[in-house]
Amino acid sequence: RQPVGLGQQAQPFRRQVASSLHTALYGKDHPYARSVGGREASVAALTKRATCDFIDQHYAPGNATVLVTGPVNSAQVQAALEQTLARVPARPGASARTAPPPQAERVTTIETELSVPAVVLAWQLPTRPDENAKVRAVASLVAGSISTRVHGRAWVQSTGHGPAEQLLIVVTPGQGETLAQLEAGARLGVQGVSELLQAGSLDAIKQALVAA
Repeated sequence: RQPVGLGQQAQPFRRQVASSLHTALYGKDHPYARSVGGREASVAALTKRATCDFIDQHYAPGNATVLVTGPVNSAQVQAALEQTLARVPARPGASARTAPPPQAERVTTIETELSVPAVVLAWQLPTRPDENAKVRAVASLVAGSISTRVHGRAWVQSTGHGPAEQLLIVVTPGQGETLAQLEAGARLGVQGVSELLQAGSLDAIKQALVAA
């Protein structure tokens, strides 16, 4: 096993924005503020010994989950496991660490070399699939609500992986529109949907967006 170099030059601006957003949301000392793929300096500093130690610690049978699907019965699965995974010596893996929650609401400015300025609203996505789907659905409504309040456009995308995944609403300006105007429109869009949600009226949200 030998560490290999990672392609650090692909999509540099997107990585820069994503990294800055994670730092803003979680704080610079939070585990999720670090890039999954590392940075050029951290990857270059990896040693073979450190890489092997990490793999031995975390990629252990005790941390494995086996999912079996298809037209097989339990006896067939058991036989297959005895011929394969059962030969791997039992060994517990390192315990998963529970990361602290993200920081409270805050506003930060990120300097990039992107040609178009933008206001980005970011939230940590829940890991439960049903809750994740609800947040994404509401975010789409919020983006639509914001689009009716600015001259530019708003859309939804996500960044990060697993429990560190973030949902983003990106708002870009129309001609002559300032970032202050974008931010004001974004806040009004969020507020409008939030008030309708608190009133328990999803139909009212849909009607408001159609009317706009």
